[in-house]
Amino acid sequence: MEDLRAIVSKSALTNEQSTLFRVLLGRSERIARMYVGAIIALNDELDPERFCRAAHQMRELMEKISEIADVEIRALNERMGEKVAELETEFKAMVEHSKLKGPEWDGPVDPPIRRCLNKTQELFVLARQVGK
Repeated sequence: MEDLRAIVSKSALTNEQSTLFRVLLGRSERIARMYVGAIIALNDELDPERFCRAAHQMRELMEKISEIADVEIRALNERMGEKVAELETEFKAMVEHSKLKGPEWDGPVDPPIRRCLNKTQELFVLARQVGK
């Protein structure tokens, strides 16, 4: 595996990104690697999924940051559960009053919106399973 510093030197990080990288590296190479992965993913304009990849890396980083910093993430997780529940309520109301019904969402819905609607439903199923 290529040295992390070599990867960073090729990645054209901004001054702020470089500073944060050095701070993270001083505390945890694993977390610094997650951060650099998110930046690289975000900057990869050839990857049509770059925002998803970067977001995933940042979620991972946010989950693990409490290992190296004195931060409490429990409240964030509790609030996230509330927000998912609120979104699910809105989603169910939308589905109930819409002429479109999943999983096919037949009607004037293009494939990206159809995928989003289906992924949203999957999120609610997962959130209920995790919440049990």
